[in-house]
Amino acid sequence: MAEISRRIGKSRCYIKTLALRENVEVETKPKIITKQVKLYILDLAKKGFHRREIAYRYGISSGSVEQLISSCPNLVIWRKKCKSDSKRRRYKCAIMNFIKTHPLASRQDCKKSNYAAFYWLYNHEQGWLHAILPTAIKGKCNQRVDWNQRDRLLSKQLSDLLSKKTGSVTLTKLDQLLGAHGWLTRYKHKLPTTMMIFENYKLRNK
Repeated sequence: MAEISRRIGKSRCYIKTLALRENVEVETKPKIITKQVKLYILDLAKKGFHRREIAYRYGISSGSVEQLISSCPNLVIWRKKCKSDSKRRRYKCAIMNFIKTHPLASRQDCKKSNYAAFYWLYNHEQGWLHAILPTAIKGKCNQRVDWNQRDRLLSKQLSDLLSKKTGSVTLTKLDQLLGAHGWLTRYKHKLPTTMMIFENYKLRNK
């Protein structure tokens, strides 16, 4: 009956129902799993076949197959390893294919388009992932910013802020108080007036 099912693309249940309707006798597989069948099932399980496929081949439930597999601890470990290896290969191929077909893509593009693969490899193959990903692009300063104007505004804000303070204070702390934009730490070379106010404050509070 399994062979007929495969040939015509219909389920065994459908074939059995049709046969009973037409008074045709059908041979059904025994429900008892013999020792030989058990060996066949375990062999397929070791080769990595899905339990549903094994169950289908021998006309038993997936639960019965799972019970047999669970009775062999080493087989359970082996199947977990096979599953992990399969996922590793599949996810690596997904990342490599994306990079190959999108040569100008950034790391962020790769992560967004391959979310599951990216995070699985990040947790299990981080070295490989960093090696194959495009080189990280450093953020560029917006050339449209008027740093002279920003310097004037920040110098006034910083002057007002420092007038209420006593003792030493770091640029990082001041930057946080002014909005945590990173201007006083990353772009201090573009803020001469602001930095002069800070240096004068440090001299007064030595």
